[in-house]
Amino acid sequence: MLDQFNDSNKSGIFALSKVLDFPEFVKEAHIDPDERAGLPSQAFADPVNRMFPVHTRAHTWLSAGYFSKYADHSPGIQQALDTACKSWGFESPVLREPVAKEARYTINYPSPCDHNSAINDADDLLKVAEDISSHGRYPLNVRMSVARQVLRAPEDLQSNLPRGPELHKIAGYGVGLETTALAVLRQRELMSEKAWPDCAQGFKEASELTRAVAVKGVLSPEFTSKLAGMVDAFDRFSQAHTRYSQDFRAPERLFECTTRDIDDVQDSAVWLSTGNMVSRHSLKTAEARSALRHMGCDISTDDKLFESIAALPERRARVLLNAIGE
Repeated sequence: MLDQFNDSNKSGIFALSKVLDFPEFVKEAHIDPDERAGLPSQAFADPVNRMFPVHTRAHTWLSAGYFSKYADHSPGIQQALDTACKSWGFESPVLREPVAKEARYTINYPSPCDHNSAINDADDLLKVAEDISSHGRYPLNVRMSVARQVLRAPEDLQSNLPRGPELHKIAGYGVGLETTALAVLRQRELMSEKAWPDCAQGFKEASELTRAVAVKGVLSPEFTSKLAGMVDAFDRFSQAHTRYSQDFRAPERLFECTTRDIDDVQDSAVWLSTGNMVSRHSLKTAEARSALRHMGCDISTDDKLFESIAALPERRARVLLNAIGE
């Protein structure tokens, strides 16, 4: 048990100050641990253990507080403290619930996880980034959504994040390469042709479509996202997600981007919350400005315009895409 006399490093009274409002007569009191030895046993609410002194008004108030927070319930000691408090002219102090600190930023893990992570500093955000970098732990939709939220966190919270394109790939920010996509699809086709022939046929058709839509060997972010979703669904179904490696690629490995790619895209395009990359030129059109003005966005300067667009929630971002015909 802890009371004011054996609280040697004062951590107990510091914690107590978080859940009790100390009156002035307590704040002004001098607590001398050596005083305990000279007090008679009847000066304590717990005379057997010589704890919770009640010989002064301030000591009685503190003893009642320490007992409420740190001691196991004892009706006898509680009664002695209540009696002493009344004799000094006040009621026993009542602990209040500590006020929870509001998080600086919150990461929402979507269904099927459905939980939140409170982010108060750069280390908290790094833990989330490391959590979703374990590719087999969560479905792709969860990894992608959380990665996007990590990348949208305030800049100072991102100070500990690893440099490089890894998080951007998990977020689905990037383009796909035809050769990479065909290799990933072929792996799944071979895996499934005996046990799940319908799946094998689906991957074969996806490969044919990939060849048809690739432009100079490059796949759009939207098409790459669809391929990644198809691969993830199969991997979760077949338990292949438990064996991701450099040779057996996770779905987000379909996205190819380097740090330079990311910088180039940021200079020439804006990432929407939908995952679409839209050129800055197309976002400066009359149609885009009209849609944004209708949404109440600040479009007074180009910088304000692009900031407003990047901050749009997904539903409004889709409205904007429809307005500009993308």
